[in-house]
Amino acid sequence: MSSEVQTLVEMGFLQNRAEKALAKTGRRGVQAAMDWLFEHNDDPDIDEPFEVPKGHTLSETAPDGNTSQQAPAGEGEQDVAKSLKCDDCNKLLRTPEEAEMHAARTGHSNFSETTEEIKPLTEEEKQAQLAKIQEKIKLKRLENEEKEKQESVRLEKLRRSQGKELAAMRQKNAGG
Repeated sequence: MSSEVQTLVEMGFLQNRAEKALAKTGRRGVQAAMDWLFEHNDDPDIDEPFEVPKGHTLSETAPDGNTSQQAPAGEGEQDVAKSLKCDDCNKLLRTPEEAEMHAARTGHSNFSETTEEIKPLTEEEKQAQLAKIQEKIKLKRLENEEKEKQESVRLEKLRRSQGKELAAMRQKNAGG
């Protein structure tokens, strides 16, 4: 039992009502739950147990390890979210974590669940992706080497000019 539920129970509310009030108020605290309880005290369903809405899931694993869902007999095929889709660029993502990383990299913030399945890459596509990544790495390495070379030249020029200044100052002090 959470501390908020326990607090409400200690105040005299039934545990079931306390849990329901906290859920209905989005767990915004004991005060919000108390306000909700006072407003809904006369509701006919106030004492019914609160069940968290199930919502859509990306995949569910059955006890036998099978990830496919079978619709009960007599019902149509149930739509199950198989991936997440960035509504800004239409990229399909497998997990919420991938969606978070995509959002952080791109600044996109509109995502929705979709029944589109992300198809695994063929061997040719894998090789093409690998070649593309290796090319990017090679270009980045060359770019970094060029930057290091330019920085080295800049530092050498700075060292020489400071050496000339130091020599001039010594000559001035020795002659003066």
